[in-house]
Amino acid sequence: MKNANIKGFGGFTLIELLVVVLIIGILSSVALPQYQKAVEKSRSAEAISMWKTVAVAERLYRMNNGTYTRSVDGLDIEVPNLGGNRGYGYNEWRGKNFMFNVEGGTSTRERIKGKAYPHRGSSNSLYAINMNLDIEGKLTIWCTSTYHANYSMNGVEWDPSVEASALCKGISGKSNGLILETNL
Repeated sequence: MKNANIKGFGGFTLIELLVVVLIIGILSSVALPQYQKAVEKSRSAEAISMWKTVAVAERLYRMNNGTYTRSVDGLDIEVPNLGGNRGYGYNEWRGKNFMFNVEGGTSTRERIKGKAYPHRGSSNSLYAINMNLDIEGKLTIWCTSTYHANYSMNGVEWDPSVEASALCKGISGKSNGLILETNL
């Protein structure tokens, strides 16, 4: 039997190979930003869920004791993937994907404030998920892309008139970065 040489199936030409590489490059350049957005959405969702858990537990603690505790260790809850309290005069914890800190709650007038850094788990993050729980039980969670060097977070409040960054708009779905505002 003779070798069958089918015309047109001799291999790829250089032009065909370059076209395939170009198409793969274009598809990956479209898919990579969407992947990064999905990762940030999932990390922010983890932080939002954690803040909701802490806020409900703090609210229950306040209803029983008259003050907020500001110590997750003192609450009867478990937050998954959460490391220990690191201290420094306020509560700072490191989770698997983020770092967060909480302050306030030492008197009947104070509120609980918190800040979670989902991106790279540090205060040098691109954004933060902030939480504010006042003594009446109003919970506000919002996204901000500005880092405040004031570790005590006094004065870090949500301003509905400020337009959020594109990343925070994508996470919250609102132009001012508000994620949740509710009464517990």
